[in-house]
Amino acid sequence: MISMKPTIMYLHGLGATPLSFRYISGILPDHNQIFIEMSVDDLVRDSVKAVEAGLRETGAENVTIVGHSLGGIVGVGLLKLPSIRGLITLSTPFGGHAAALLLGLWHHGAMFRNLSPYGSTIRTLQTKWDEAKKPHRAIVSAKGLPIMGEPNDSVVTVASQQALTGPEYILHDHLNHFEVLLSDEVANQIRSFTWQTPPTPTDTIG
Repeated sequence: MISMKPTIMYLHGLGATPLSFRYISGILPDHNQIFIEMSVDDLVRDSVKAVEAGLRETGAENVTIVGHSLGGIVGVGLLKLPSIRGLITLSTPFGGHAAALLLGLWHHGAMFRNLSPYGSTIRTLQTKWDEAKKPHRAIVSAKGLPIMGEPNDSVVTVASQQALTGPEYILHDHLNHFEVLLSDEVANQIRSFTWQTPPTPTDTIG
C-alpha cells in the first residue's frame, strides 16, 4: 500500500549532521522522513548529485525539501526533479558569504568555493530556481551581531538570505541562524506548507 503521509527530505547545513533536525522533525505531524548526510568537503554540485542518487534509491515521490543554511542551496539544485514538490529553506545564504570570498584567497577548499558571492554556485542559483518554478518558502533569521555591520543572524546577512528572486520570504527578527531549528513557529510554517497545497511562488516578504 502506498503511504499517503507527506514525505520530507531534510538537508543539513555546513559542518552539521541530520541531528540538526531532531527537534523539528519530532514535533511535526507523522510523516515519512529522509535524511541524507552531506560532506563539508564536497562542492554543491557533487552534493546535489549524491542527494539525488540517495533520493532515487528511496523511490519517494511528492517530496518536500527542508534545507538549513547550505542545505537550502543544495535544495535549490534539486528542485528540477519531478519527485520534488516544493522547498523550504532556513537561514540560507543565497547571496553567499563575504568571509568565504576573503578566506578563499588563501584556502581553496569546497566550502569557500560553495559560498563565494562570485563563485559559480551562487551565480547560478537564480537560473536553477527559474528553471524549476517550484513553490519555495524561505525562512529568514535576523537576530544577529552588530559587528557584522548590517542586519544578520550571527552567521549570514539578511541581504544574502533574501538574494534570490522568487521565494515567499518570512522574516524572523527574534531568531538567529541556529534557533530556527528549535522554533515552534518555524515548525508551524513548515507544517502549513507541507500539509496543505503549497503557495504560488512569490517574491514578496511576509
